[in-house]
Amino acid sequence: MFNTDGEYCLVAENDADDPPKDERIVGFVLGTVVAKAGTAWNYGYIIWLCAHEKWGRAQVASELMDELIKIMIENDGIRIIMADTDPDNERAVRFFAKKGMTDQKPHLYLSSNLEQNPEYRDLVLEHRKESAVETLTNKKDIQKMIREMATELIESKKQDRKVKRQKKQQKSKKKHHVKGKSKKPAV
Repeated sequence: MFNTDGEYCLVAENDADDPPKDERIVGFVLGTVVAKAGTAWNYGYIIWLCAHEKWGRAQVASELMDELIKIMIENDGIRIIMADTDPDNERAVRFFAKKGMTDQKPHLYLSSNLEQNPEYRDLVLEHRKESAVETLTNKKDIQKMIREMATELIESKKQDRKVKRQKKQQKSKKKHHVKGKSKKPAV
């Protein structure tokens, strides 16, 4: 049985004071560690490695990969690192070869549409029903929250109008009181 122990995401950032928005992140690597129960072998797996071409793609990617492997060795004791790429992606194949990843194995991807697979169809449909109920429940909660917020807003507006009326009445009383003062005739 295999299990996933570590999940990693490293990001290379532009350290300029105020970089352009499209040059803030110049690369990233996602990786995971797979451990086989009962053995001393932990495998590091590079899920996705990407670097901005303006930033010396190979150098950024190389530094990200080096740091990921270092962390995986320190935290998880990996002894093997793996990555996969399309064999037609010559740049990636050359990059990984330069990093010492020369043991190439053919790879076969298998898939199944679980909704059409009699082995798992019922499980998928049950999950979809539960998700629909959860969505409806969440919708009801959201509607309730919106009603409560609307009620609070209405009450707040009523309170604001009441305060404005009171202030207006107070101003009116002051004006009326000033108008009602009698002046003593000058002698």
